Amino acid sequence: MSRNYKQYFTSAEEIWKKNLQEVKQFIDTNNKSPNNHSNDEKEKQLGCWISSQKTHYQNNERIMRNDEMRKMWEKFVTDDNYKQYFRSAEEIWKNKLQEVKEFIDTNHKLPNHHSKNSEEKILGWWIRTQLINYKNNEHIMRNDEIREMWNEFVNSE
Repeated sequence: MSRNYKQYFTSAEEIWKKNLQEVKQFIDTNNKSPNNHSNDEKEKQLGCWISSQKTHYQNNERIMRNDEMRKMWEKFVTDDNYKQYFRSAEEIWKNKLQEVKEFIDTNHKLPNHHSKNSEEKILGWWIRTQLINYKNNEHIMRNDEIREMWNEFVNSE
């Protein structure tokens, strides 16, 4: 009778690679990044793993000190199939600002948050939120670069 003891000697790198594969599979199946606040335990575990990897990467600590793992992470988060799930809040904000500018340039008006058109309505609510956040210096508007971009936008001819 042969016993499998190998499973008890899995390296940290092998576990990391397995988690990365599971995250890719989750995204491919669900078209979203795993949520670390999900009620589904597996999704929650994968979401927490992603959050930890982001922190470890940023601080160049733990497994992210390993060049192979670091390069695999970089390849993953910049891969055309996955990079949209790893955009920063600033990048998302800048893209939304560009959408608003394009809407205004095309329609010669601000998007209305009461519009029946869902895309226009979303942009209208986004503008309202930015105005409030700017006034109160809250959330992303605490970021000097974002705050300056907003200021330039609302004061541009």
